Amino acid sequence: MLRSACSQRRSLYFLCSRNKKTLPIINVTTNHKYVKKKAEWNVEAGIRLFGSEVRSFREKLCDISAAYVTASYQKFEGEEKCKVNLHGCVIPVWRNLYHDTRREITLLVTKKDAKRLSEYEQARVYHLIPIRVFFNQSGLAKVAIGVFERNDLPDKRNQIDAKDYARENRGEM
Repeated sequence: MLRSACSQRRSLYFLCSRNKKTLPIINVTTNHKYVKKKAEWNVEAGIRLFGSEVRSFREKLCDISAAYVTASYQKFEGEEKCKVNLHGCVIPVWRNLYHDTRREITLLVTKKDAKRLSEYEQARVYHLIPIRVFFNQSGLAKVAIGVFERNDLPDKRNQIDAKDYARENRGEM
């Protein structure tokens, strides 16, 4: 009796694993500013969403053009805390289901990836930018995060003021 139950479970497992349905990858939105730029490092993260937000994603009603990612990894006495969040992602309300349109969304990554993302962020040389939001083959919402070098342009206001002042003085003489 016990032997037949085990064999039944085993055969059911193999049947389920062979007949798994793979869904097509659905691209919800992309960050067009950063798609063509070369990222230092890429990682895919899961997204913790409410049901109404998933509906909005499926209808492709979200905007990540102004979104950014924050990561923190802290190690206390034997405890490790990792937190990765997505800020600035606009998800409009779908029909009559209500949620905050600009809430802080928790991203699901491994501890190793969270630690590496927080190191990049603490270096103050890199931006953590969501490149695209999509549903993978299993139907789970994912976000692709890219690590890009900051290209902060120098402040040239003083130089412009000096040139204007010199131009005015030349005109008076």
